[in-house]
Amino acid sequence: DELRYIYEHSDSAGIAVLQDVKLLQKLAKAAKAKGLGALGLSNDSFGPVKTVVLMHKGKASDDEIKALGEANGVEVKVLSQLIDSTSPAIY
Repeated sequence: DELRYIYEHSDSAGIAVLQDVKLLQKLAKAAKAKGLGALGLSNDSFGPVKTVVLMHKGKASDDEIKALGEANGVEVKVLSQLIDSTSPAIY
């Protein structure tokens, strides 16, 4: 509930950063119990969360993470994979 309150009162543009898959699963379970979509994360400025970035994927496979996102109407990315997919900056 605290995370939902923070997100609701933020100006986040459809993205949330979560610690790990366990927190994502916990949010998904609580949102479903309350009849909420998109993990129950939404704000007046931008609507429901669309993308979740996980700091750590834990022991979950890429397929499990993708399925969890699809089941909850969000795209789930893992921070390390986002970093690996970008080219290094050249200064």
